[in-house]
Amino acid sequence: MNETFWPYFYRKAVKAAIVLQPLLGITNSLQMVATPNNSNVIYFALWSFITTFLVSFQGFFAALFYCFLNADVSTEKGKLWD
Repeated sequence: MNETFWPYFYRKAVKAAIVLQPLLGITNSLQMVATPNNSNVIYFALWSFITTFLVSFQGFFAALFYCFLNADVSTEKGKLWD
């Protein structure tokens, strides 16, 4: 690889880390917040549903934002279909 490729490579790697960190960390931060065990039953049910939904679909959201909606992937798909 040539010398001009490395800054581009590092920029893409940092961008990937910046995108994935909040995406994968949302569920962990929700679970770190005090679990509403002693509060209203409806609030606890809502919190449980949201947390379970985010944990279950975490891989789907990562694939959606990082792969399917990525400009580079869209460009390559366009080349494939043409």
